[in-house]
Amino acid sequence: MTVTALNNVLGAYENLLKQAPILAHIHGDTEYESALEFIETLMEVIGDHPNDPRWGLLEIATKAVDVYETQKYPEIDEFFEQHQGSASVIRVLMDQHHLAMADFPEIGSQDVVADVLAGKKDLTLHQVKALSARFKLDPALFL
Repeated sequence: MTVTALNNVLGAYENLLKQAPILAHIHGDTEYESALEFIETLMEVIGDHPNDPRWGLLEIATKAVDVYETQKYPEIDEFFEQHQGSASVIRVLMDQHHLAMADFPEIGSQDVVADVLAGKKDLTLHQVKALSARFKLDPALFL
């Protein structure tokens, strides 16, 4: 890469960070909420298309949220490392909010929820977005 090309990339990066500073680092709860809104909006725009060139931007934003959550809530991060997967997250939500399988219309019928909990089915991107919005959680937790 030439010096000119590198300078062009750096200039574009600086402009990007002026528009969305949360991509570099989240400094507090206000920026954290903005990052979650950014991710949700980007997911709505991209849809379930991981080959979309904007998918990398989604990954960068999700990583920034993950870093912030790990720093702010290390005990939750440790818990999820021990109980990875969407089924574990759903079980925790069921326990915390006193919910039954019928209380997850975002996933579908009780049979579909049971299949997800049993590991027979994975959540779709649409289901992840809906659960993330409902419980105000990072979508990556469900993946």
